[in-house]
Amino acid sequence: MWNTTLTRAFACILFMLAAALPFQVRAETPVGSNVDSRVLVGFKANPGGVQQMLPEG
Repeated sequence: MWNTTLTRAFACILFMLAAALPFQVRAETPVGSNVDSRVLVGFKANPGGVQQMLPEG
C-alpha cells in the first residue's frame, strides 16, 4: 500500500516537472550571443615624440 502511494506521488511530480519544462525552455530562447576579448599591448616610446603626436591641452 505505502509503496504504491509513493510510486504514484513520484510519478505525479515527475509528470508535472516534465509538463512545465517546455514552457521554461521556450521562455528563455537565446536570441543572440556575444564574445568579447581584450588585448593589452605595451610600447616603449620617447616621451618627446609622444608629446608631439598628442593634441594640446
